[in-house]
Amino acid sequence: MAFTKALLLILILSNSLVMARTKLLEFSTRQNVHNLKLDSLTGVTFYLKGKNTLAYSAKNRANVVIEKKSNSEFDVIKVNDDLYIISVKENHFKNFSFFQDSEIYFYNIKSNELNFISKGSYPKFHKKSGYISFTKEDKDKLFIEVINTRNYLDRFQIPLKTRDLLYRPQTVIFDDSLIYFTDRNKDFYEYVSIYNNRSKKQFLLHEFDTTNSKLSLTSDNEKIYILETAISNKSYVQLSSLEKGSIDYTKKTPLFNTTYGPAYNLQHNSGELNFILTLKSKNSNLINQRELVSFDLKEKKLFKRTDLNYVSTYTIQNEKVLIPYKDKIYLLTNKEGKYSINEEIKSQL
Repeated sequence: MAFTKALLLILILSNSLVMARTKLLEFSTRQNVHNLKLDSLTGVTFYLKGKNTLAYSAKNRANVVIEKKSNSEFDVIKVNDDLYIISVKENHFKNFSFFQDSEIYFYNIKSNELNFISKGSYPKFHKKSGYISFTKEDKDKLFIEVINTRNYLDRFQIPLKTRDLLYRPQTVIFDDSLIYFTDRNKDFYEYVSIYNNRSKKQFLLHEFDTTNSKLSLTSDNEKIYILETAISNKSYVQLSSLEKGSIDYTKKTPLFNTTYGPAYNLQHNSGELNFILTLKSKNSNLINQRELVSFDLKEKKLFKRTDLNYVSTYTIQNEKVLIPYKDKIYLLTNKEGKYSINEEIKSQL
């Protein structure tokens, strides 16, 4: 017990020290960080107003977006300056269930119109194609539902084989004829497939032979980027690219390899691939660091961008990366627009 308390004290002091010495610039917002749901960095802010109401404020106006009867979880995703995706999970703690679909809405801030679209989980906006995707459960089966934000009637579903209703598939949508997505087979091995909604055909791109391997996907206009990692004692990370539309997984181009890991949450932004990577701590043999890193596609190098010791999530707004950490939000760049932390991590290719 005494050892546990001592270790806990070390962790608290270590985190406090990191908070005091971080080189990152703190992001200033008009709303309380705990209530903030989205700051577009263009003057529009979505925030909690009480425990059951989502509101927004802009330079010359403010409005309630949606109000529920009980405590709710709200998430907001920006599509464009007028349209936002709102997901609401109402009072789900009382159901004693790990799985509950959220209500998904499209909200037009200009006309103040809120339209219910569907129910599902993990909504993601695919900027290049204008589609959103999310998982949907029906009769103990899981689907990926895809909806066009420009035409709500343009929607379709991709059935998944996984038995795990909590599984969160990775999706990349170039258009309705070229969709990359991950799934699990009956042995829980992860694989990546290509789906064409016009022909209703599906093609298996690659399948792993272990349950320890996990994938994260993102893309730019010409390529799909693949982050492979292992959640085991033998960690590894492989970052690679594959030409858009390619059906030969062996032709992927290696970009970065390391025995660090695991890694997750791969996102493309302004010529860089961002993800969260577990690193060996320099300060202690007991604690591993989890930091945000970015791979520069031009320089072909990976850089550590944070010094917070434990980064669990990040968002990208208006081409800026925001890091929520405890009671603050941090930016990767300083007031001059340069990276505050720029430590190269060598590849083991």
